[in-house]
Amino acid sequence: MRAARVVVATGLQDYAYTPEALCGLPKELVSHSGEYGPLDHFAGRKVFVVGGGASAVDLAWSLHQRGSDVSLVCRRPTINFHPEPLPRKWYSAIRSPNTPIGGGWNLWFYSHAPHLFRLLPEETRQRIVSTALGPFPGWFMTKRVPGRIPILGGLHVTGAEASGKQVRLTAQAADGGARSLAADHVVASTGYRVDISRLGFLDDALKKSIRKSAGSPILSAHFESSERGLYFIGVASAATFGPVMRFVAGAGFTVSNLSRRLASTRGLPENGSASADIRFVEGGG
Repeated sequence: MRAARVVVATGLQDYAYTPEALCGLPKELVSHSGEYGPLDHFAGRKVFVVGGGASAVDLAWSLHQRGSDVSLVCRRPTINFHPEPLPRKWYSAIRSPNTPIGGGWNLWFYSHAPHLFRLLPEETRQRIVSTALGPFPGWFMTKRVPGRIPILGGLHVTGAEASGKQVRLTAQAADGGARSLAADHVVASTGYRVDISRLGFLDDALKKSIRKSAGSPILSAHFESSERGLYFIGVASAATFGPVMRFVAGAGFTVSNLSRRLASTRGLPENGSASADIRFVEGGG
């Protein structure tokens, strides 16, 4: 098939990030939180969930409910839960306006002005996208997890190896000491990092030709990459348009902007064929 325009909207799955220390072990011993799904097969088994964000805490709670002997392993000494929202005063909207992704003037800017966010210096955009709206578990989990699920805080996992049917972790404690931990399975709940070179359905030569910044495609004001006719939306566009693109809240801006572009005939080749040779590997997603 040939098309004048192709939109890549494949979500997070291809960008799942597993720390190097946990790579190289079989799936029977180490997996990523993005793979689940049913968890019943972990009943009665000892499981470590590495991470301290919402996905790690939610997954650990689900494993606990299904009878797993689960513990959370995280770098921070303690897990910072999102504070419970309080009743707002009349002046709160001025001091910290509500937005679809939280309260505050900075989040208001990210939510309402992605077109202006794109004009910020590249280094500033990268810093904001990597730090804004960090890994905070929901406030309602404070009544479920602490006291029921062990939280092994202040541990940085530095290595992992198979030990029979178990996996043994080596971790460095905050005081500089070493810890050794063993479990039947380890789940890396360590988030996602956009890197379009990991998109297996795109041709290698095409991926190399696309202009990138820290793995993310550099996009025009209409979500178009440096390869004419090839667009990226969703989390892959966050480095250009801001952290709101990591959430459903960014769909409104995306749809209104991109749909106008796709409906326009401006820039289309006269014969309607692709202006760039967009190549996909056979059997892609």
